[in-house]
Amino acid sequence: MPLKKTQSTTGGPAVLVIESTKFQRRSLCRLIRAAGADQVAEALDTRDAERVLAKGRALEWIMVADPDLLGPDAMQALKMLSDQFSVLGTLLLTHRRGVFEELREQAQHSGLTILTVLRKPVSAEEMGTWLRQFAQSANAANAGAVRTPNLTKDELSECLRAGNMRARFQPKIDLESGRPVCCEALPYVTHPRHGIASAARFNQAMMQLGAQRVMTASVLRDAAELVRSLRDRDLDTQVSVGLGPDVLCEHSDATSLDAYVRTLGISAVDLVLEINATREAIADIDMADNLARLKLRGYRLVIKEDLPVASLSESAYAHFSEIKVRLAGSANGIAAPDAAEPLAALLVAARKHGLAACAVDLRTGMDLDHLRRAGFAFAQGDLISPALTADEALTWVEREAQTRSFANPGFKHHIAS
Repeated sequence: MPLKKTQSTTGGPAVLVIESTKFQRRSLCRLIRAAGADQVAEALDTRDAERVLAKGRALEWIMVADPDLLGPDAMQALKMLSDQFSVLGTLLLTHRRGVFEELREQAQHSGLTILTVLRKPVSAEEMGTWLRQFAQSANAANAGAVRTPNLTKDELSECLRAGNMRARFQPKIDLESGRPVCCEALPYVTHPRHGIASAARFNQAMMQLGAQRVMTASVLRDAAELVRSLRDRDLDTQVSVGLGPDVLCEHSDATSLDAYVRTLGISAVDLVLEINATREAIADIDMADNLARLKLRGYRLVIKEDLPVASLSESAYAHFSEIKVRLAGSANGIAAPDAAEPLAALLVAARKHGLAACAVDLRTGMDLDHLRRAGFAFAQGDLISPALTADEALTWVEREAQTRSFANPGFKHHIAS
């Protein structure tokens, strides 16, 4: 018996159903269309979802997924998709009773925006009611707001052809001494109509273009330029560059990357490579081989994670010397009670695997003190410094190498005495 379609939510976000079983996936898609959604797409897992989101033309998305069917890293994988694309939030489904609060807490610790949790089986009427309520609340929230649109594929292509992709740099400090230890190179583009745009506004267009390698090469050039400027002033601060699975998925990628770095006039010891990939991608044979080759060539490798960090496997994390964790999921700062347990678990896992821990997205001075007491080695975020141009970053590092504004007061007292 066909489902009767309820009132349409035309103009709303597209819905992406992530479900491994074809029958369940198609049934959910039919139900959501019947509930009033006009744009519905499907994916069999998070990797397939990345492909669908990259090729999709919708301006905004809602993801629908049952985390129990996506494996132990479900929340982290969904969060990564949310960061890469214009995802408004995720609707979680579950067969289990009495786990709504548990799922909400897991999502909060991961920094994943949860719209609601519904228990399977969901009716078209229930889904329709939720979609209408969501559309009404979204319209109210957006009333009078100035939207910042993402770049389209053609607009990003225009920027790349004009050479308008440049890196900005966010410094990272040693929490004890306050010494600037690294500057992370972050890709930005400048467009005549959109102005300066961060990666969050062009990630989807970049994946549609398949331009990840072009972006990496551009960021590496700017990183090398900053390295040379730092060395000219006798500063030993390193520069880090983010790498995704798309630039480490072929057998010879590590060799090609190392050769390119050397043509830029710098060496492996000058760069830190930050790997932004799921555990599944890291465990891929070609990517694991590339990571091993890069480590052998002298590159320091950092793995990026979101809270909570699942158990770290020896095989997947053997290549890394540092774990970099985004802590924005804690609404009241890092010292908030909801952050204490995942932070403790992270540090136990990091120590077990011999990894230094770096916190990202600091919000308050209290966060600095809490991180020191917890055992973090490094920190990075707008509290310390926003993303800077190369000249601004050079000036900042040179100044902070002398003033140590963010040093532990106890460390300063020890040096003075």
